[in-house]
Amino acid sequence: RDGRYVRRVRAAGEWTLGVGIVCLSTVGFCQAGPRAVCESSTADFGTLGNTQVVERVFTIRNGGDAPLRLGPIRPCLGVQVRLATNAGGPGAGTTVTAAMPLRDGRGAQNKRIYVGTDDPQQPFVQIRLTGHVVTREDLLPVRVRPAAVEFGTISALAVTSATVVLTANSNGVFRIEEVRVGEKRV
Repeated sequence: RDGRYVRRVRAAGEWTLGVGIVCLSTVGFCQAGPRAVCESSTADFGTLGNTQVVERVFTIRNGGDAPLRLGPIRPCLGVQVRLATNAGGPGAGTTVTAAMPLRDGRGAQNKRIYVGTDDPQQPFVQIRLTGHVVTREDLLPVRVRPAAVEFGTISALAVTSATVVLTANSNGVFRIEEVRVGEKRV
């Protein structure tokens, strides 16, 4: 009827009542209560410049047979999160919107968001934003260090020098076509 069976056992003149639960082949059928399900919990935003903001939407649905409550939410530093609703009945879903300004990032990024649940089997859902952040300088074919050299006041007979290092960013090949010397800047 409801997945339970009753068995009576006779041992040494006494009757013992045994109760068990029969689980059918459907996974999760025996779990009563709420069940948090997030099919796509990782979003890879690829390679973006550090002047952009990444925003991704994740869906958490209730795969159980009782209302699911969500919260609190604990995002990594630099990630802002909005939860559409914090509760839903069986089969209902809600969205979690994660926004991450990339202004302070550089290189590989792996940010996590933990959404608390009242699911007895899964007390939180982990959501991840991954990708690679590049600066404007990373996108240029050549990196120049320092970007400018300031000599200040130089007497007519003085010899003054400075070192400027040029480094290729991508394919390792570049050609110097011109060097300009201004009044004070090189």
